Amino acid sequence: MQSKIYRPCGIFRSGKIEYGKCVEIKENRLTTLIDEKEISPDFSVIDLPDVILSPGFIDTQINGGGGILANTANNSDEIAEILQAQKKFGTAVIFPTFITDQASKLEKFISLIADCQKNNIRGIFGAHFEGPFINPQKRGTHRQEFVRRINNDDWTLLEKHRNTLEKSIFTIAPEFFSNTEIRRLSSISPLINAGHTLATAEDIVRGKENGLRGITHLMNAMPAFSAREPSIFATAAALDLFAGIISDGIHSSVYSLFAAGKVYDARRLMLVTDAMSPLGADISEFDLLGIKVKVAGKKLVNAEGNLAGANTPLIECAQIARNAMRFSNEEVLQMLVSTPSEYLQMPELAEIINRPIDEIVAVNKADFSLVTNFLAHSLK
Repeated sequence: MQSKIYRPCGIFRSGKIEYGKCVEIKENRLTTLIDEKEISPDFSVIDLPDVILSPGFIDTQINGGGGILANTANNSDEIAEILQAQKKFGTAVIFPTFITDQASKLEKFISLIADCQKNNIRGIFGAHFEGPFINPQKRGTHRQEFVRRINNDDWTLLEKHRNTLEKSIFTIAPEFFSNTEIRRLSSISPLINAGHTLATAEDIVRGKENGLRGITHLMNAMPAFSAREPSIFATAAALDLFAGIISDGIHSSVYSLFAAGKVYDARRLMLVTDAMSPLGADISEFDLLGIKVKVAGKKLVNAEGNLAGANTPLIECAQIARNAMRFSNEEVLQMLVSTPSEYLQMPELAEIINRPIDEIVAVNKADFSLVTNFLAHSLK
């Protein structure tokens, strides 16, 4: 297959937008970056003057999509379908999120992630376990009967599957974990977050000293900031922890997003959807572990009329964050790509060279909308 040369406005790689570069695409893979000064005038170049090319986005917290809820997936193919449903929104890597559930289902889900790894499903390297080791007072939509402290059976299960879990995220309430337990969990995976928690500043400091790496959905399901109790919002920023943030304008006000952008900045914030099964599917309601949830526009609402999540794709979260935080395109791409790749300790996910074209995203520099047909020539 003959290679093609594209000249975009800019190329985002390893945290920066580079200008004055062309890309060569051959056999449906971006193979080379070329300085535009080295391109012969006689060479056929496809100009993309309004486009920024980037590695595909990373969503470290996504409960489902394409009509499938991660907790109830039957096999690794269904986990892969969650990813496929998000690719049309620019997302190339997901961490399927297992929310608080029965212990037997936890073990089954770990086996599904092991199958994804065995089958080399690109874009799924691990899972996000959001519970069950959380604070019941901040459980949100997590079912109370399944929230629990970590016990010996849990340790046996997690350590048995250590190889499968080494790139998985664990959200915990650090106030319920001793220093030794946090270190023990971080020896299984270094990706330990505080979330669904009433942790004090002292708990976060202690957690950071023993392996805590990040915060799950900043400002949601955690104490509010105050002058005498800085809580998680200020303490985690001072400690330079990473923080996922649901920038859909529903979970967090646009004014709260502005404040988060000022306190944390793009090199520590990671945009996430916290999406459920309706994202990327044409369904009006679904079952959330025994709770009936309806789709009401971008909101997900339970039978009592309470917020049970949102239905906003990552690209729209990025557009909202860009406006609310008043960030540049480069900063937004950092929150979508390079910051999560650094958090995950997977720098290769922030690199664009030698990536297949279905893991490359094109955004319009003016409004950060997806440009979905920029590689149509290469696909023929």
